[in-house]
Amino acid sequence: MSKKHSRHIEQRNKYLDDIGLEPWEYGINWGDDSDKEMLKAWKRQRKDYGFDERECYCVYTVYAEWLYSHLMMYREKASKVVDLTYHKIEFEGKTYT
Repeated sequence: MSKKHSRHIEQRNKYLDDIGLEPWEYGINWGDDSDKEMLKAWKRQRKDYGFDERECYCVYTVYAEWLYSHLMMYREKASKVVDLTYHKIEFEGKTYT
């Protein structure tokens, strides 16, 4: 995918930015903004369903981005209220939490 075909940027994501992804590389941000009818359709779908069809075309990428972002935020925020070291696992001589 190139920038030319992915100019219509709608979402930013701190955690994806942090690992070096450009917004036009996000699974949800693909599309050519010269197609005004598609832009209207996507806007209508987001209003009606809360998301648009682009999430269905590359659902594996969108889900991986969603999961990664939410786990990163959990790790960042939960450590203030949850003991993330409570459960420890020993595996091949190393301790994991």
